[in-house]
Amino acid sequence: IDLARVVDRDHPQAALLLGTIPRANRGIIFIDEINRLADTSPELTDVLLDAMGTKPGRVQIEEAGLPVVSLPLETGVWAASNPDEDPGPLEDVRRQLSDRFDLSVEMGRACEPGMVRRILECDDFDVPRAASDSLSAGCWPGRMAAAALLAPRVLFPDEMVELLANIYVDFDIESIRAMEAARTVARCRAALAGRSRVAIEDLRAVLPMVLRHRVEVATLANVLRYVDALQEKSASGRSVGAVMPGCGGAPQGTRPGCDGGGGRDGGGGCDGGGG
Repeated sequence: IDLARVVDRDHPQAALLLGTIPRANRGIIFIDEINRLADTSPELTDVLLDAMGTKPGRVQIEEAGLPVVSLPLETGVWAASNPDEDPGPLEDVRRQLSDRFDLSVEMGRACEPGMVRRILECDDFDVPRAASDSLSAGCWPGRMAAAALLAPRVLFPDEMVELLANIYVDFDIESIRAMEAARTVARCRAALAGRSRVAIEDLRAVLPMVLRHRVEVATLANVLRYVDALQEKSASGRSVGAVMPGCGGAPQGTRPGCDGGGGRDGGGGCDGGGG
């Protein structure tokens, strides 16, 4: 509560001071050691679930004696977790919270001398870069700026939509957010490469990051094998859409519930296939 405005003699007002999350609107929130958040700050976990539950998100403020205030929120939430500490990596964090993250990226130690050298050379972040250097087409900031302009116009073709729908149903993916994230990130990847249309290799590249914290390791492996087989068919001249529908077109051993022995246990539903 903004006490200064409440006790103002001339114009007293019931007002609230915005906290960290509402102030991050149109910005980025970074949460370190999110794997410990549920134990240390369970109330903050509930706030994050509301803020990340929809697009745009929403923060609800409730104070005794005041009407409930609901604020729309557009922010990116980044987090880090240490897999060596309880409860472990993001996929072991409270399931409802981990599903709110579109991507999970596994970071290891630098194993190449060249990478270590690049890290050590970047020790002066206070020196501003010249505009010509920061926005030139060949450098990373310039590529990002160009991709941000292109991404809204990148086409996600119908055969890619059908592929995501089949993955969601056939592999029992519980979260529709995963498919929405795959579509969005695949479009961003295509834009970063300067392309105006999503290709199957874009989906193949982003699916591990989208699904790693949402599904079992075996399920992720089956999904990737399925997409790899479709990608091989596509590279040989057949369209993706031509090999997806029905067991007859899907590669043997890759689509659950079809003859060939692949897929998850108990999968089924395709005519003419085992399950």
